Amino acid sequence: MQPTHSLLFKASTAAIVLLAAPVTHAVDWTAGRALWDTQSPTGRCADCHDAARLTAMRTTFAGSTVAQTRTRIQAAATSVSGMGVTFNALSNAQKDQVATYVADIRAEGNVTANPSATLSISAVNQSTSTVITLFNTGRAPLIVATNNGVRLSGTAPFLVAGVGSGCLAQTLAPGGSCQVRVTYQPTVAPTTQHQTTLTIEHNGEPANTTTLAITGAISAAPPPPPPASNGGGGALPFALWAALLPAGLLARRTRRSAAPSDPKRGTQ
Repeated sequence: MQPTHSLLFKASTAAIVLLAAPVTHAVDWTAGRALWDTQSPTGRCADCHDAARLTAMRTTFAGSTVAQTRTRIQAAATSVSGMGVTFNALSNAQKDQVATYVADIRAEGNVTANPSATLSISAVNQSTSTVITLFNTGRAPLIVATNNGVRLSGTAPFLVAGVGSGCLAQTLAPGGSCQVRVTYQPTVAPTTQHQTTLTIEHNGEPANTTTLAITGAISAAPPPPPPASNGGGGALPFALWAALLPAGLLARRTRRSAAPSDPKRGTQ
């Protein structure tokens, strides 16, 4: 059995090794892309490795770390003169950046809305909401900014709040996700619709923000049904009066002609 102090020494040494291990930052991907596309005395990496070739390389390095990718590029560079001159002219940090880009080791944020990014209510002061999920579809940790990292721009009827731990200041491992809820509750009817943009700021590449356009509207109310008829007692329609009036006058004139004369008046 090993002495306790020996075990503690090994544990502390392992911790130091972990802390000292290089950490891949998402910004390395962007720097690596710039180096990949930069003109050098022997040309650019992109001159010999077009988009299709780069895609094939990324498939090869899909499960590789930065160090493993750099080692394999270095080995290939020794057998190709132009590539060797170009790659070996880089510093060690730059080689890591190129390896990060080639292996596509980056954080990448993508969002979905459930049930939809289009919200609708039937009257003012009602509310409805949708849940926005942020996914890290990259190979490096996605870190959401702490200061104003999740925000809405646009009109006031929208509010955003975290679901569970929310997304603000969260670190998402590759394949990880977080959620926020956006609520729409207008106090006045929009001319056509209300609009806002959800912005999540993070360290992902190639863009440091993920955005989603959200709209809200009041759906048109159905027209009121026609008044029900009670079957009688109401005023006659004008067209019916117009049809009956001549007949009524005629009937009165006929009655006057048939009435007997007054005997007291005599003959003039």
